Amino acid sequence: MESPIGSEIRRSPARAMRRRRRVATLAALGAADFLLGAMFQTGVVKELLDVCSARVDARAVMGSRAGYPFGVPDTPLALAFQGGLMALAVARGPRRHPAWDVALGVAAIAGGVGAIGYGAQMVRLRKVCLYCSFAVATSLAPDPSAKTAPIT
Repeated sequence: MESPIGSEIRRSPARAMRRRRRVATLAALGAADFLLGAMFQTGVVKELLDVCSARVDARAVMGSRAGYPFGVPDTPLALAFQGGLMALAVARGPRRHPAWDVALGVAAIAGGVGAIGYGAQMVRLRKVCLYCSFAVATSLAPDPSAKTAPIT
């Protein structure tokens, strides 16, 4: 038997749900990107595909000291964050309490701040990481104003 909330989340034509599904889609794309970085930073894969250029070097950016704050690889943390953002985006379906929207907005802003940090890291290193650049783009794109439908 199908869950009523699951059906609402997947099928609701409400404008608020369509907007929040876009946020969830961007979070899923960011998570896929962070998964590749996490596999590199944890040693699951030894190399990442990169463009042959002196300025493009994912290994230099992800392997830098900044990529391991407090000795912890940053991409698994970012991967968990993207999963949380995705869940917040669709939580409780189309009619939910406005507090969920506040939480989503705060999370989207926090993701943007983190993305700016990734960008600053690349500027400081004078290297570009294509994976990190994609992550920055997906983290800056969510619309934190994806509002809820009225509670009825």
